[in-house]
Amino acid sequence: WMLSIASQGPMAAACTARIKIRCPVSAVDLPPGFEEQSWVKLQVAVQAIFSKNLQLGSSREELYRLVEALCANSMEPKFARRLLLECDTHVAAALATLVPFATTPGLQSSELLTRLEVVWQDTCAAMGTLCLLFLPLDRLYLRTPRAASFGGPISLWDSGVAIFRTRFCRLQEVKDVAVAGVLSLLDADRKGPPTDSDEVRAERRRLLGTLVSMLSKLDLYREPLEPLLLQHATKFFRRESEELMATASLVDYLVHAERRLEEEQCRCRALLQACTELELLVRVRTELLSVHCGPLLDKGFAHLVDNHWLADLERLYRLFAEVN
Repeated sequence: WMLSIASQGPMAAACTARIKIRCPVSAVDLPPGFEEQSWVKLQVAVQAIFSKNLQLGSSREELYRLVEALCANSMEPKFARRLLLECDTHVAAALATLVPFATTPGLQSSELLTRLEVVWQDTCAAMGTLCLLFLPLDRLYLRTPRAASFGGPISLWDSGVAIFRTRFCRLQEVKDVAVAGVLSLLDADRKGPPTDSDEVRAERRRLLGTLVSMLSKLDLYREPLEPLLLQHATKFFRRESEELMATASLVDYLVHAERRLEEEQCRCRALLQACTELELLVRVRTELLSVHCGPLLDKGFAHLVDNHWLADLERLYRLFAEVN
């Protein structure tokens, strides 16, 4: 461990002094049974952290010193294996509680989404605490080439995310309902039922943002979520455009299309990943404008010209220019 401080600014070239603080962890003679006794204390702490119990069984300083001692005496491989197995056990148990909400007929997917958010956030909180408590193991072993047997170098945090992803993907029903639930939340955000209060809309968006972020961190955004998201949006706007073409005037349709494009762009930037925006907007323009260009002009283009409705003509020109 080393902290290096060098001068900054215009005088940096003239001032080359450095302060180095080294905190070596040196091997010591350990009493018999130290490894097993230490792991028992650390396991109790890990269990308490995942259970959100503030009583870890030992002080954080004592636990940290135990981790240091185990790492200093070349016990990292077995120690790391035990720790990750313990994390896997707790993550698997937490995700298993979601299975009934994915397999029981009649239960709302919204309940599963809410509980999945809690499981994800609890796991992130637990892994954040473990990263601090097991910092020597993380920095001196897991992040080094010596941890190749664990797929390393890999941080303890990334190991926790990988465990969550593996367990989540094994629960196919839970994953399928979660992805379908995200698509339903997107639909609800697009429709914006007039009966929804601002609080309901804000809560729906917050949940949607959390779940999209989770799928992104689990490397499940580009596949399977994004292709399904684009297909779902295509169907949504195709259905909406067909309904509007039968009832709306040209001016009302163009105003609606312009508003939809603006909303979808804002939704992408606030809730989805940046990689989705371009393709999603192309699909929205296709369904709202491209496939209806001829019928839209027949709806009232001549009327706009004859009456010099310049603002609406400008809107029509701008929207049609976006779809070539």
